[in-house]
Amino acid sequence: MKVFLSWSGSTSHELAELLRRFLDKIFTNIEPFLSDADIQSGDRWFETLGRALDTTQVGIFCLTPENLEKPWMLFEAGAISKAVKRSLVCVCCLGMEPAAITGPLAHFQGQKADRAGVYAIVKAINAAAGKQRIPLAKLDENFEAFWFYSKHDETLARLWSAAEETANAASGARTATVEQMAEALQRLERQVGDLGIRQEQIETHSIQLGQANDQRYRALTDELKLVREAVEQGR
Repeated sequence: MKVFLSWSGSTSHELAELLRRFLDKIFTNIEPFLSDADIQSGDRWFETLGRALDTTQVGIFCLTPENLEKPWMLFEAGAISKAVKRSLVCVCCLGMEPAAITGPLAHFQGQKADRAGVYAIVKAINAAAGKQRIPLAKLDENFEAFWFYSKHDETLARLWSAAEETANAASGARTATVEQMAEALQRLERQVGDLGIRQEQIETHSIQLGQANDQRYRALTDELKLVREAVEQGR
């Protein structure tokens, strides 16, 4: 049975590697596929990936806040979803709650990337194995032994912190960008307001200048009239 591990981003990749190694120890009847580890040098990358997607029976998507809407994750989710009737889709959430899943993967049950969540995924994979499934008692024994030996609690705690830090940094950057845009808008509004005041000042000055010109014109006209009358009398 083939298990396709989908990832995007360094933290998601670490989670995918952890799951690949762990599943390989617990099960003898599955073939975990991780793109950077299982596509050989010289292979046609996209064709190999396409075959893996088409023939997989289980898809595990390693989600983090930073890759939740990444185009590549959505592409692989769409490819897996086409085979939903014959495939099991597991969503493993790191640094986020399953309730926060959006997009195509929101249609599938999500699990947190912790001991309980990984165990739920392992049980689902075992159930999907059909006649090749491992007896539950043996599965539990394998899980506990390899989980404890590999110290996955500590590893996942570190990955959770890394995913949350990345999410907080991204959120802070978005907040800073919004604040910068708000400040720029306020500056623009002030500039427009200043232009309006200047326009009013120009119009007031123009009116005053026009009135002064009118007065000057009338004075010159009166003076010219007096001159003409004096000339007529002198004749």
